[in-house]
Amino acid sequence: MTTTFTFNQNQGLSVELVNKQHLEVCQEGRKLQACACFDGKLGETYYQPNFNGATEKFVAGTTTQEPLTVDDYRLLAFKIGLCARKHRLQAIKLELAPDNLCLGLTAQAVFEGFWRAEHQFDDYLTNKEEQLPLQVDLSVPAEKVPKLQSLLQEMRDIMSGIEMTQYLANQPANVMYPEKVCEFAREKLEKVGVKVEVLSQAECAALGMQAFLAVAQGSDREAKFLLMTYEGNPASEERLGLVGKGICYDAGGYSIKSTEGMSTMFTDMTGGATVIGAMYAIAEQKLPVNVVGATALCENMLSGSSYKPGDIIGSLAGKTIEVANTDAEGRVTLADSVNYVTSRCHVTKVIDIATLTGACLVALGEEYTGVVSDSDDFYAELVKAAQRADEKIWRLPVSQRFKDMNKSKRADIKNVGGRLGGTITAGLFVREFVAGNIPWLHLDIAGTAYLSQAAGYLPLFATGTMVKTFYFLAKQEAGSNSVCRH
Repeated sequence: MTTTFTFNQNQGLSVELVNKQHLEVCQEGRKLQACACFDGKLGETYYQPNFNGATEKFVAGTTTQEPLTVDDYRLLAFKIGLCARKHRLQAIKLELAPDNLCLGLTAQAVFEGFWRAEHQFDDYLTNKEEQLPLQVDLSVPAEKVPKLQSLLQEMRDIMSGIEMTQYLANQPANVMYPEKVCEFAREKLEKVGVKVEVLSQAECAALGMQAFLAVAQGSDREAKFLLMTYEGNPASEERLGLVGKGICYDAGGYSIKSTEGMSTMFTDMTGGATVIGAMYAIAEQKLPVNVVGATALCENMLSGSSYKPGDIIGSLAGKTIEVANTDAEGRVTLADSVNYVTSRCHVTKVIDIATLTGACLVALGEEYTGVVSDSDDFYAELVKAAQRADEKIWRLPVSQRFKDMNKSKRADIKNVGGRLGGTITAGLFVREFVAGNIPWLHLDIAGTAYLSQAAGYLPLFATGTMVKTFYFLAKQEAGSNSVCRH
């Protein structure tokens, strides 16, 4: 990150935060409104250079219908960052005195906003404008500086985890395949104290991961099972399991997708990438909590050896699965992944996360992550963490009727429950492979993991969504999540 943060150095061009009321009583503001340059809306920015006798000026709007929220400050910082970089400014001053908001949370949001302003995916563009370093001088009460420095370091570590998730999810499938994902995870995670184990395809077969390997068998790329373990509190028996879908490319198998449908299917491992990013942030911050992360990595391709609609396959749990649709492969790999983590890794709670269903995208768009769970208490914990992260989730209903839709007449369960309630039946399919009656959550990020157009401070392409939520959930598990007393 080329943006650096200082406190009370009084360096750089002052960014004046103004609202519409301010503009109406300010002569300079009326001039800006008159020439349609600036209206004071939240996130609107205006920069006037020191040119031809004019005084250099940088203003940003804060007008909203309601009082500013922490998330508003995140968007505001993002827009200020974009404007500063557009005009190649190298130092700005920003007074941070949010009314009725926690200063610490607001400072972290401002940090994230500036971070996102300089992180756009352009790895494969040959003509890129060099980014100049930007120094942001925050004006805050002097006695708050030590705490704020610690909080900014926390957010820096979280955003580094998000950056890893975005990097993995944005890479094309010819660059990021199972072996490469494992190499990346080992390189990034081992140095922060995460134990990384990679099971080969032969080792997975020996264990009995028939469901996972059925999906993998159509590809020339060898499947890998990636296991990540962080022991931040060895004295505790509590252990959180995070399981991500790891389909590095999804052609749909014999239930083949359209060309358009396949064009972004290198992102189908974003659930696994999210777990990797969250594991990094948790370990880098040395949270006193135990977490196990896992992802079954493979490609869902077409060949003479691909699994087929109508096949009946086994699983690590011992249950048989009727394959009704080979393009419903993510839940099949998750079946073995979730069973492995819950039966062998001593987790006391488990979350699976996946770009799983088009039905979730239809229902909740690109704004909300869908949640399926039969645990009210665990869901309440997730809500608290998601609110802390300012990431939107929406719980879908669960009933016996939805569970019955997954019943098969030829096997123990089938991998498609029909067109209706597709997100719910997909989540409940995975639930059947959780060993024991431990609290479980299923997160469908089909809409929120990768955006077709930028939305506010969230970028076009991979967003890194839910890394923050997982981090704050782990922090809650460790018994610490407070930042402010007011």
